[in-house]
Amino acid sequence: MINSALLSRRQLLKTGTLGTVALLSGCEYSKLSRSTLLYSRGSLPYQWLKLLPNDWRSDSMVNSSEVVNRILSSHPDLVQVSDAWGQLLNPNDLAPLDTIPLFKELALFTEPITYIFKDDLLRKVALPIAFSPWLLVICNRPDLLARSSEGWHLLLDPTVRGRVVFPSSPRVLIDIAQRLEGGLETLPVLRRSVLSFDRYYGLNLLLNGDAEISILPAREAIPLLQEHPHLKGLLPNQGTILTWDLLVRPLLSQKALPIAWIQEAWKRPLLDHLIATGWVPPLPRARLQGALDKLKLPPEWKELLYPEESLLNKCSSLLPLDINERKRLQDIWTSVMV
Repeated sequence: MINSALLSRRQLLKTGTLGTVALLSGCEYSKLSRSTLLYSRGSLPYQWLKLLPNDWRSDSMVNSSEVVNRILSSHPDLVQVSDAWGQLLNPNDLAPLDTIPLFKELALFTEPITYIFKDDLLRKVALPIAFSPWLLVICNRPDLLARSSEGWHLLLDPTVRGRVVFPSSPRVLIDIAQRLEGGLETLPVLRRSVLSFDRYYGLNLLLNGDAEISILPAREAIPLLQEHPHLKGLLPNQGTILTWDLLVRPLLSQKALPIAWIQEAWKRPLLDHLIATGWVPPLPRARLQGALDKLKLPPEWKELLYPEESLLNKCSSLLPLDINERKRLQDIWTSVMV
């Protein structure tokens, strides 16, 4: 009687197997049913990511190139990209974001970057979530610092020939030239100042003393200035380029944006922590003033993170080029590189 009441070993194994399959299937279903945020590793602060709602999951790629390549194959619901890489996306693959209320909270200088495609100025498809000005970071050159009012013109000084690290984007160098007296005619001189076009490898050149100037976003520069007193940061008075982190939403996604989560990054105390790491949301300065005041940084460093309005008005973003503009600048760049 006892034996008849017990399950056979075979029945137990069968039941256990089915239970395991059901459990795994449930986990897989849960994973698939959650919305996905795709981002480039290191681009979103961990303290913010861990607040992502439970019905969302994050998926990180090694770099922005992998993020762009992964979008069509993994079908994410929300994607973080830089402004430069975002312009490589197909605008027809992105959903408009015009109706979300978050744009009303942003600073006015964010307006141009919300339209990241030259031929589509009727739809806001990008939500700016952070920005950073490009700076001159100068190593062991007090004589150059004494002439800081010259700004970008310091790059034309004969003593820095072959001692400057530029970003890999030719457009950054071209933009700098356009801010100088002489404009694009100064490009050959700027080209002679180049030691490297790789800011990541170039950091070693700067710290080792092989380079004397590197051009870096403030977000990356501030930690270096804190750790290496022989480095000094300078935001040129001619204005500078702003680099951006953006959120875009693929057209195929049916998921609502996690608006409350995005707004968490704009509130204290999380806002205090994010700004302390150099990650600055593009909100009106008055909204950030409390967090900026709390920073244990010299006042001049705070201005590197979020410039005063008079200087911010001289800054710009690398907006998309139409075919003719792209060809013109490519021809100029080719002639300089020969």
